[in-house]
Amino acid sequence: MAEGAKNIAGTPASVTIGGKTYRLTQWTPELIGEVEEYVVSLRANPIVKTKEAAGVLDAEGAPLFTAEEQQFMITEAIKQTAMMNHSASQEEVSLFLQSYDGSCFLFWAMARRHQPEIDSRATARQTLDKLSKPEMDLLETDIMRASGMEALGNSPSQTQDQETEPRA
Repeated sequence: MAEGAKNIAGTPASVTIGGKTYRLTQWTPELIGEVEEYVVSLRANPIVKTKEAAGVLDAEGAPLFTAEEQQFMITEAIKQTAMMNHSASQEEVSLFLQSYDGSCFLFWAMARRHQPEIDSRATARQTLDKLSKPEMDLLETDIMRASGMEALGNSPSQTQDQETEPRA
């Protein structure tokens, strides 16, 4: 394997949180696909939003839209959903990965194989909520090393200097 090619997959890493060391797996095409699928799932569903809007009532409790208008709205939402791009753009994925939610998702996805107690995104978030800002920065560095993006010069710390989402 060429030296540069192995960096694309990244390398396994570990991080210590509250005295416990967590092994992080390296990124795989499956993990990247899982991230993209999750990012797509975060988008608003036009059908659900339209059904909610179609069912709005006025102050007297009467529907704001006639049955024909509601049917038209739902039909248009179905068409809009069918035309939606069901893959995540590079920008969407990048913005997600630079967010605290993205860090929690990646920690869960990369730690769950070796730490069965990290069994959900919620558990991962609870674990990461214990970190200070400097500790979180170190974790993100380890995640980027495991991703291979740092070696390629594509890590968020190299492409963007500011945080996109405040931490809880």
